Amino acid sequence: MYTASGIIDRSPGANAAADAVWRFFSRDSVAPTLKSTVPVIGSRQVAFGTRLIQLQMSEAVQQGQGTIEVIDTASGLAIAVLDASSQSAVRITSALVGSSRTVELSLPHAALRSYGLGFAIRLPTGFVQD
Repeated sequence: MYTASGIIDRSPGANAAADAVWRFFSRDSVAPTLKSTVPVIGSRQVAFGTRLIQLQMSEAVQQGQGTIEVIDTASGLAIAVLDASSQSAVRITSALVGSSRTVELSLPHAALRSYGLGFAIRLPTGFVQD
């Protein structure tokens, strides 16, 4: 559902004989959702050294903010922290794939090589914006 509001432009200097102009803005009330990931969530055969995580969103999103954590699943410790507003850590591609937008997370290679083989990514609320 969209909410619209508008005004008729009858400001000083506007041509009273011209057609009225109705300007309105729509509000998207549905938040974007995660459609899929590469590698797939729960994957066990991910190539060693994989640094790029792709997130397919349900709709176009914008860069957000917060702290993205890379977690070593064996210890539960955060081994790397990424700034969600950093374009070197989070990149939103301009090309649409179907009706979704791709968000890419670039993981720090040095941190991944220093720990075990199992990792998880903790994404904060607001890491992308609608």
